[in-house]
Amino acid sequence: MLNRTRARAEVLARDLGATVVEADALAEAVLVVNALSVPPEIDVSWLRDDAVLMDMTYRPLITPFLTQGRSRGLTTVDGLAMLIGQARPSFRAIFGIEPPPIDVRAPALAALGETP
Repeated sequence: MLNRTRARAEVLARDLGATVVEADALAEAVLVVNALSVPPEIDVSWLRDDAVLMDMTYRPLITPFLTQGRSRGLTTVDGLAMLIGQARPSFRAIFGIEPPPIDVRAPALAALGETP
């Protein structure tokens, strides 16, 4: 786990049962998730060739972080995919029923003013 400050990383790691690492550990990461509100300053050129990049941001949908990853040929997952992935269990938890099995990506993209 990395954070902007080591102290914050330690608190979060303790809560999640994770380990705090130094930035150079990213070279071996198979999954890198950006949860910052600003683009991370990560040079993706030294990530593994099979690394997956996820960005929780969905405005803009394709962030500089994901653009870097795509230019390297890495698998990338945008924030909208993450939001949609959280929506089904949230719906179930709130309403106590399964949500309708529909694809909501296109309407979500339209709501954001993006094209599919």
